[in-house]
Amino acid sequence: MKCTAAEIAKMHLPGLPKTKANILIRAANEGWRFEEKTGRGGIQRVFEIPERYLKVDVLPVAAPKSAEVVATIAGGRVDPKLLETVIRAMDEWVIEHDVALAPERKASIAVLLYDYIDKGASDEDVTRLLQAIK
Repeated sequence: MKCTAAEIAKMHLPGLPKTKANILIRAANEGWRFEEKTGRGGIQRVFEIPERYLKVDVLPVAAPKSAEVVATIAGGRVDPKLLETVIRAMDEWVIEHDVALAPERKASIAVLLYDYIDKGASDEDVTRLLQAIK
């Protein structure tokens, strides 16, 4: 996945800083690969996020209680409609791009997407994140 430092900061990925300046420091310290692109405002670095920051440990899902779906993602309650949206979007993307995912990888990606969308990611942000799966 390739993003600017500001975009990476907005993702709030586990293990990464939450500000553009600190992302730039981390990228420099860890030697992240990047490309320089010219655009509005001058030259911009587009970083390749290391795989280790895109992996998410899947937390166990609690057994359903009555008609209510109860689960844990990143320590909070799950919105069943948002989770359904995440799974449908991911399934459509996987089919459209002919990507094969192992169930544990698919679960990890679903958790990451859920958290990302729940924090206000745009459709463009989600597309960029899904492209990192390839």
